[in-house]
Amino acid sequence: MKRQAIEEDQEILDEGVLSAAERARSLAELDRVNRVFAGARPLMRTLLPRVAGRGPQRMLDLGTGSGRIAAALARAAAGRGATLRIVGLDRQLGHLLLGRRAGVPQLRVVASATALPFRDGAFDWAFSTLFFHHFDDAGNRSVLAEMRRVARRGAAVVDL
Repeated sequence: MKRQAIEEDQEILDEGVLSAAERARSLAELDRVNRVFAGARPLMRTLLPRVAGRGPQRMLDLGTGSGRIAAALARAAAGRGATLRIVGLDRQLGHLLLGRRAGVPQLRVVASATALPFRDGAFDWAFSTLFFHHFDDAGNRSVLAEMRRVARRGAAVVDL
């Protein structure tokens, strides 16, 4: 089965048709999958050694959802002497609002990952967890090119 670009074939969570309670439940399940199976551990193993002991760093989290993975990364980095300022980007305002209500500390931006509204080199790092599978090959290339454009030091992608 060929994957489609997210704009053409969205998951129900991304369509904006769920109630607030359904959206919260779905994002909580996604956060649990990230913590237990997928995104959080590889992201920590990849980025923490690169940020430890450095001064404040700006990061972009594409497809942030609730922002809980970014918040966990920031807490872990603080334990290693690094301050992370994370901008969470998502196409769905409802996802970002859930993170804000949960007290996740990040600046939130509603935008498309294929056309990031930031200047070249605006961030030290860009990352995403469980996000790239939403795109076809051309979409992945576009998102990765945007991540590389806005991130001076590098980009990390964790997905299925």
